[in-house]
Amino acid sequence: MQLLHKLYDIKHMSNSKIYKLLTTQKYSMVALTIGYLIPFIPSATVSYVNILINKNDFKKQLTPIVIGVSVRLLIFTPTVATQFCTLIPAELLRQQS
Repeated sequence: MQLLHKLYDIKHMSNSKIYKLLTTQKYSMVALTIGYLIPFIPSATVSYVNILINKNDFKKQLTPIVIGVSVRLLIFTPTVATQFCTLIPAELLRQQS
């Protein structure tokens, strides 16, 4: 928490679009889960907002992290693994020819 306070100043953070989107949602836990799910949103920003929203409640802080990251792994890992596995046999065939 102290490291996040050093990295993110609340005055500068309040101008961030991601901060505004995450803090003004009706269902903040769903917004945090989506924040962890989408890879190009900075995770440190989402983590900082998570700590601000769910103060002193570790279970509520952990829930969007676990759901968002596990869904992201299920979606993106098979895609990357499939592309990588299809490239290997093609390269081996080229080397053998």
